[in-house]
Amino acid sequence: MKHGEKATALAKELGISATTENRTAVNGADIVLLGVKPQVVGEVLKEIAPELSEKTLVISVAASVPTSYIEQRLGGKFPWCARCPTRLRQWDAE
Repeated sequence: MKHGEKATALAKELGISATTENRTAVNGADIVLLGVKPQVVGEVLKEIAPELSEKTLVISVAASVPTSYIEQRLGGKFPWCARCPTRLRQWDAE
């Protein structure tokens, strides 16, 4: 979320933690749902990549972003899924 006040209000309303810092949000996460506009996917992936482990599942719902683009930005070392339940099942079996 870009807007701190809105993030704080939603966190309070939903009883969850929220941050406007992408790296903080994904730090230690097992699963990352990447739901950003296509034009910022590369920037966000570059920003969060250092916080991801090799076992972090990255799921992208960004429209028109090819999986090859995500693979390149993450160095191919992370499991990922772009609108693809099959890959989720494969990851879960590991």
